[in-house]
Amino acid sequence: MREFVKLVGVCFVTLFIAGCSGDIDTFIEDPVDGAMTEFLENIQTFSTPSTINVNEDNFIETDYGTIIQIPKDAFVFENNDLVTGDIQFEVLEIKNKSLLAIYEITTTTNSNLLDTKVTYHFRASQNDQKLTLSDKKIKIFTKDQNVSPEADMYGIGGKNLTNVWQKDFEHLVTTDNWNVTNPLTGQNWSDFGYILEVGSLGWKTCANSILNGTDNVEKICATIPSELSSNEANTKVYVAFKNYDTVMELTSIDGSNIYCTTLGTIPNGEDITFVVISALNSDNYYIDTYTTTTTEGLNIKLLPERKNKEQILDILEML
Repeated sequence: MREFVKLVGVCFVTLFIAGCSGDIDTFIEDPVDGAMTEFLENIQTFSTPSTINVNEDNFIETDYGTIIQIPKDAFVFENNDLVTGDIQFEVLEIKNKSLLAIYEITTTTNSNLLDTKVTYHFRASQNDQKLTLSDKKIKIFTKDQNVSPEADMYGIGGKNLTNVWQKDFEHLVTTDNWNVTNPLTGQNWSDFGYILEVGSLGWKTCANSILNGTDNVEKICATIPSELSSNEANTKVYVAFKNYDTVMELTSIDGSNIYCTTLGTIPNGEDITFVVISALNSDNYYIDTYTTTTTEGLNIKLLPERKNKEQILDILEML
């Protein structure tokens, strides 16, 4: 018997805007630790976990029409004992690069930029115990035209993966015919498209590596007001590429108010948007953006304006 679960709709907002304006408000002197984490958690939108019976095959359909196939006996506890009965399973599907920054996920490996096509986050639990996949694999059936067989699967976390994107050599993107029936509607999902296979939970992305050419810049930087850099954990600075689904996070140089990329090889002449968001306490938020082109020695001055959370979300939703 197969169980079919329809996910509740997930609402997302977009992070990147072009332009900067306005005067600067006076910053508070003592940022509160954890304010940025609290802010991001409040605007992150994970789907409501679905209850599935792991003694049976399960199919989950996302709001994008993607089918997630979960085979029976697919989960184990940390001690490797097989899980039985009902569990809570959650899938997040992201097709907008800017959302990755909201979830604090950037699209770089140790050496390359990634042009992401679609990104997923999987997690499972039973009675608040974290679960992992057994030797079974989750299959993703998608007709997303952004996906291509030339792309590779990358992962963060899970088996044999670290906290940066690494290529998952065991699980590649293939094209094939499939025949899946939606038990709720009787609709037959018989098509030719892309099958993405994953063998661990956590963050997964289908992406192309942006190969390093001969015309690169070593780093690009942004300078923010020193008051916002006094506690680095309260400020996030990102760069989004216009022509790629690519997001990079900039880091503070020796605790200063200058934030730079650390990858070392960035394509020259690419249109990009800098974004800075600071959360200094539970009601003290700042944002600014600036659109320009990558060049060697680039250092943009960002001047955030104070906004409340609702105003920031209004800005993000208009992008």
